[in-house]
Amino acid sequence: EACLTVLISKGVYDYTQKANQKAALMMLTDLCISYNIVDGMDPSQREIRNAFFEISGVRGNYPQIFSGKRFLGGYDWLHNSKIEDLVQFARK
Repeated sequence: EACLTVLISKGVYDYTQKANQKAALMMLTDLCISYNIVDGMDPSQREIRNAFFEISGVRGNYPQIFSGKRFLGGYDWLHNSKIEDLVQFARK
């Protein structure tokens, strides 16, 4: 079972957000942290996307990373976290 949920947008046009999405997913993969992806552009995932927007208080900024229903942060949170703090998610 995936440990984290990463809210992305496959249709994001902002270069920085696109690069940050890719880097975040690569970092989680490299750390063997399992995750589910919710695509904010996918109409079939609109309801869950809006629920995550409600939790984070952030709309239209990607990626957004969640542990269950807890908003952890975006790319900056992941990038600035210590690896020791992140590997806890790999152990669940």
